[in-house]
Amino acid sequence: MSLPPLANFFAVYSTDPAWLRDQQAAWSKRKEFSEVWAPAPGWIVGWAPLPNSDPEPEAIRKNAFVFAEGSRAITASAQGPTEIFFETLAETVDQKPERLAEYPGDYTFLRFRSDGFVTAVRACAGLAPLYYHRADKRIAIGTRLGFFVRYLGLNRLDPLVNGIWSSGDCFFPDGR
Repeated sequence: MSLPPLANFFAVYSTDPAWLRDQQAAWSKRKEFSEVWAPAPGWIVGWAPLPNSDPEPEAIRKNAFVFAEGSRAITASAQGPTEIFFETLAETVDQKPERLAEYPGDYTFLRFRSDGFVTAVRACAGLAPLYYHRADKRIAIGTRLGFFVRYLGLNRLDPLVNGIWSSGDCFFPDGR
């Protein structure tokens, strides 16, 4: 018996292409992620499915998505081929994000645009958290705090900000 697709991911944006290349090579070498790729300019992503999770359709990566959960639930409403569904979903995320409420299920994902912008969507009742960090012209979004320590060299995570974010509030006290 397989589980619905569940995964951890870590995505990093940087204005330094050499740093990104080095990170991409290091992530691939460690084998912590099943896939490491550059979905958009300035971004790299590492994705690791949980054990016994079903594989995801190729159309997910082709349309610059990375899912932590819910890819099967969100495609339940698909009327046609998966490729067309994810093209339509990408268009919805980019142009009419308020319409995401029309899609069924709980899902957590990132959608990367070709201009370097990213949209993060977190399920209200889902299992996967999303953490965010911004410093030194870098942005990181991930499902595990350990990724931030391991791959960004952070020796201390800000517990106040992480606690506020895990409650669903987007408040950053004192710019932290």
